[in-house]
This record gives sequence, structure tokens and C-alpha cells, in this order.
Amino acid sequence: MAPMPAGANERACHDLSPYFDAPLPKGPEPSPLSGQTFVVAPHARGAPDDGFDDLTLDKAASLGSRWVCTYDSPRWDRWRFPRGIDWKDFPVALDPVTRSPSGNPRCTIHEVTGGIRRYVGHAPLADAMSDPRETVVAMPAAGFPGTYGHQRSRLLVAGCVDFLEAADRGGRIRLLDAGGFTDTDLAGLRAMCAPAEPLRRFRCTWDFNFRAIGSKALCHALSLAGPGDVSSYGSKADRSNLGRTPEYDLRHARHMADEGAILSPVTLQVLYDVARRGGTDVSSYIGPYGEPAASVLEAILVDGDGVLGWRGTGKYLAYPLHPMDVVTIWRQLEGLCLVEIVDGNLRIAPAGRHFLDALHPDCHDPDLPCRWTHRELGPDDQAAMDASLIRTFRKMKTRVNALGLR
Repeated sequence: MAPMPAGANERACHDLSPYFDAPLPKGPEPSPLSGQTFVVAPHARGAPDDGFDDLTLDKAASLGSRWVCTYDSPRWDRWRFPRGIDWKDFPVALDPVTRSPSGNPRCTIHEVTGGIRRYVGHAPLADAMSDPRETVVAMPAAGFPGTYGHQRSRLLVAGCVDFLEAADRGGRIRLLDAGGFTDTDLAGLRAMCAPAEPLRRFRCTWDFNFRAIGSKALCHALSLAGPGDVSSYGSKADRSNLGRTPEYDLRHARHMADEGAILSPVTLQVLYDVARRGGTDVSSYIGPYGEPAASVLEAILVDGDGVLGWRGTGKYLAYPLHPMDVVTIWRQLEGLCLVEIVDGNLRIAPAGRHFLDALHPDCHDPDLPCRWTHRELGPDDQAAMDASLIRTFRKMKTRVNALGLR
């Protein structure tokens, strides 16, 4: 691929299609489950009202098929990244494509007899998707109020659309939401999700460039840290049973960084905030054996009204967070040895300080997660989001190059 011409507009996007893997093979041959209702829902682990509740299953069962097969599609923020891009071409903007399931995924089977639904077991996904009588996409509840709640639902459904397109499942599709069934197809679902596409592109572009550039700074930071800089939590007996020692935790963190660990935009800004605060009393989150609760970051993410979210500078409405989002952020920061708890105080760890020192100061942008969250977005917003990320990662790459980490 030719490098971006000198002076090209930083909003420009490379054509990366030649770097992707070959398309997935066509759908499987018919199986004994022919004629089933196949229901796919977004994988929204930890999100409000996720999964297949009884109401969703009962509505799917009312369509008249003997078998109802349910499957959580891959998470919307797990991307299929291009390969082979030269370092000099970074940073790049990406059109998002959700990664297809790997291995031998399975789905859940329910049998419907006389209007009564009962759980049967599991079957290979290939069988469940072979020649279905009905294909249903279950749209999750908004979960959060306002525009962001609607955008989040669209983000989740967009992952289902990527999954169905990759599996060559076109034709009529029934969208199931709180109002019941609506007949549509993949093009209709894609159009419905279009308002959330700038947010998907933003996150995909962030993740891809952070994996390529930011993970080098992570590896550098962890190479400067020693076992004495790492806190292993829990009682001595618990750590012994789990094989957890400072040496083990540091090796694990280095392995995660070597594999291309990705800190989300919110996670990076939370790390900056922990460093800014110096120390935050989290003693009420410490368990009886010395281990912190996975919700420990609520100490800095819950506002005075008890609302959970990232508030940035206060210029924009807060970026809403679910309790499981907070757990994910903590596990990232703690797993990479970037934060620690000493004498009941949460503070940045030596590796975290080395990491932030390796980044450009402009990477500290508290409003980045909030700036485009609470309004409908259009093409101009997408161009502005691309430009913002390209600037950020160019500066990050400059610092990485200066440290000799390319």
C-alpha cells in the first residue's frame, strides 16, 4: 500500500480492504435442525437487560417453529483488524467490522411443543444457522437514558449485522424489540444502525492504533518496572494458591502488553485521573483478606448524586458507565500493573507512571470519551472524530519513535 502523500489531509482514510483475510465461506449445509427459528442477540456482557430473557424467548417461540436456537453474537467492540500495514503508515482510520466467532461456537436449543418451551441443550452454531425458518435479531433495551441509550442499542445491533453478513445470512429478518416484530433485512438493519456508525468507527480506529502504538509504550513501561514495583492483592494463602506473586503479576502484565493490550479511551483517562489525584481512599472497598473489590474505581467514578460515569472536565454531559464497565476498567489497569493500592489508598503504580511519561501530554484529554456521546452524529462529526484521533496518535507515535520503540 502506498504511504499517505506528504501534506495529505489528516482526515484522509487509507483503503485497507486488501489487507483483510479472505471472506468467510458460505453457510453450512442443511442439518437435522432445519426449519428452526434462529435468534441472535448482541453480546452485551454486563449491560442492562442483556441476554435472552423469558419474554424474548417466548416471543420467538410464538413464531411456530419446533426449535428455537439462540446465540449471543460476538461483542460489538471486538474488531477484525487488517494486517501488514507498515509502521510509517500509522495512524490510520478504519471502517469497523466486528470479528467473527472463532473455534467451534455453540448455541442454546429450546424445543417448543404445544406452546410450551423447554431447554434442550446446546448445538454447534453451524447447525443452528443452517436453513432457518426464521432469523430474528433481538434488539436490547436502551439501558441508559437519552440519545446515548439509543446509540448504544444501535452499536450492539451493528455487531449482529456484521455477524449475519459474514455468515451469508441474508433474506428476511425479523427485528424483535419492545414493540414486537418488524420485518426487515440486512440492509434495513444497517440503515437503522447508521447513526451509531461514527461511534463504531471512532472506537475501532482508537483500538487499532492503540494496539499498534500505545502497546509499545506499555511494553516499555513494564520493562522499566521490577517485581518490587508490583502489588499482589489478597491474603498470602490466596496468592500462594493462585500462584500470584509480584513476579507472576509482572510477567502476566508483560505478556498482555506483548499481545497488544488495548486501553479504551475511558480507561486511559481514568489512569490520568488516578495519577492526578495522587491517592484516593478506597479502604471501604478492601475485602477481609486484603483484596480490593472489582468495583473499587467507583470511588472516583460516582458523582455526588450517586450516578456512575466519566465526567471529564464537566464541559459535556458525563459518559455513562455500567458497573461491569467499571470492573473491566479496573481489571485492565490492575492486570497491567498500572495502578496499586497502598495503605488503603488507590494510586498510580511505577509502571503506570512510566507509561504516562512515554505518552505525549496531549494524550491527556479528559473530554475525549464525552465529546460525541450525547447527540446524533453525522458525516461532519465523523470527519472531526477521525481528525481528532489521527492527531492524538501521531503525537503518541512521535514519542514512541523518540524512545526508540518502533
